[in-house]
Amino acid sequence: MKQLSKKALCLLSTAVLFCGASAIPASAAETAEPTTAAFTQITREKDILKEFELAKENDTANELEFEKAFKGNELKPIVTTTTAPVKEIVTLQTLPSDEFRPQKTGLTGLRPRRTTTTTTTTTTTTTTTQKATTTTEPKCNLSYTLNLKSSVISGSSGVCMWVMKKSDCVIPANATVKYQWYNGNTAISGATSSEYTTYAAGSFWCKITVTYKNGTNTITKVFNTDKCTVTEKLAIKTQPKGGTLTNSSPSYTLSVTAKGGTTPYKYEWIKSGTVVGRNQTYKATSGGIYRCRITDSNGNVVTSMSATVTDNILKISKQPQDAHIYTKGASCTLSVAATGGKAPYKYKWLRNGADISKTTSSITVTDYGNYRCEITDALGNKVTSNTATVYYEYLRIDGQLLRAWVYSYSKPAELYATPKGGTAPYRYQWTHDGYIMPNTTATIKVTEPGSYYLTVYDAKNAKVTSQEIVVIQKILRFTTQPKSYKSDEYGDSATLSVGVTGGTGTTSYEWQKYSGGQWVTVGYRPTLKVNRSDAHEYYTRDSDVYLHDGHGYYNPIHYYTQYRCVVKTLSYYGDVEAEIISNTVTVRDEQKSEYLNFQWAFW
Repeated sequence: MKQLSKKALCLLSTAVLFCGASAIPASAAETAEPTTAAFTQITREKDILKEFELAKENDTANELEFEKAFKGNELKPIVTTTTAPVKEIVTLQTLPSDEFRPQKTGLTGLRPRRTTTTTTTTTTTTTTTQKATTTTEPKCNLSYTLNLKSSVISGSSGVCMWVMKKSDCVIPANATVKYQWYNGNTAISGATSSEYTTYAAGSFWCKITVTYKNGTNTITKVFNTDKCTVTEKLAIKTQPKGGTLTNSSPSYTLSVTAKGGTTPYKYEWIKSGTVVGRNQTYKATSGGIYRCRITDSNGNVVTSMSATVTDNILKISKQPQDAHIYTKGASCTLSVAATGGKAPYKYKWLRNGADISKTTSSITVTDYGNYRCEITDALGNKVTSNTATVYYEYLRIDGQLLRAWVYSYSKPAELYATPKGGTAPYRYQWTHDGYIMPNTTATIKVTEPGSYYLTVYDAKNAKVTSQEIVVIQKILRFTTQPKSYKSDEYGDSATLSVGVTGGTGTTSYEWQKYSGGQWVTVGYRPTLKVNRSDAHEYYTRDSDVYLHDGHGYYNPIHYYTQYRCVVKTLSYYGDVEAEIISNTVTVRDEQKSEYLNFQWAFW
């Protein structure tokens, strides 16, 4: 054997001795801090391995050359069969110096420290040829996996992953192993060792390429590990920020952003312990402290920091309240207060909708009614208070009729005055033009014109008298009646007429004459023209014939016709409000006696 080969063997033996010296069970190893001696040993191991690799590169001889030292220079295949037990040294996963290597901190999935030597007894047959070296391929399924299936990044700590063989297969001694780490389908630049530490979420796996010689053939096998899913711990990425509500912006939108965990997320906005919204954003319309509770699909929960929404909308903070006045002439106080907006404030009080020229936050009033206040801030924002009612509690007339009209005796006017306050029950006393009436109720019906009053007494004998109630009589009646006409009182025609007053609405006239046993309409004006011939509806005669001076005569005929006028007042809708009928008059036409020529005869 050449001197160089001996050096290589020596170096290899030295390395084995180093490994053997440290190959003690992991359970027996002591946990100690790194020392100067430990780092010196690490340096020595590296130097030995470098020299060994250099010796292998310069040594072009194979195992057959070792046999030539004993067989001469002739190259012959020698078959050596070994039946005695042989110690097989299994490749260690760590160097002995790993016990002294400073460990990384803040990582998940650190490689455990262990040094183990496994010795097995096998029967080995080695065939040596002159021109080639044969390496027997493993008789098992070689495969790899990762130390983690999933992990979570928390804070600044990373996740450490490394490749492990899943079987007991021994990689051939002349094999080279290359590693490439991936996140999803993207190769990670520079990640070409058996370990990889990530500080970001992703789906990580490693591709392992194993290359070795089998005779003159180069064998390459590629293995993909299963994936390790790394997620970030569920956390708030963007915290909600507080804001201010104003009259121009009466709502404020809160928002939050989460990261990590497993999507989709569920959101719960919480105010004073109550869930008020379930979206990523929430539109707040009232002031308060808000937080958002976020739950991922795995049930992990995180809660945001609090966000304060300030309510600066101009609003009434103190409403005016109802008040009561128990004594006539007394007063009460109404007050109002506002918050928000921008001071100073301006006040405007109204009673029953009308401005009463009071401009302070607190006012004194003596009149009953409905009061409210309009408040305007320096920015022009306006708000109106609720309505406050001031009540009179003393005995008084709360409402009454002041004037009434009578248009028909069949439709009298109804008078009333309503008492309020004091102590019930009440007693009533009416007067007409100063005279006490027998009526004792709160309302009466009258047709007579004049001045009316109602006096009310309560149970404590307190009294109050209404204002004057004036009744105006507007009953429909005739001012002019038609008159009758004799034959010698008119010429060819007679004129009948009527005059009326009172009533309400439209006045209509209807002249009628009596004919055939009934009244028949003959005109629609206040006057009616009657011709002599129109007066011949009926007649009378004293006797048919009478004698005078030996001559015979017909008695005169008395013709006549009767007339009347019906007057009505009509409403806007044509209904009859009132109706009166005039006197019945007669228009006559008397004929003179006629001469009758006859001769007496005696029998």
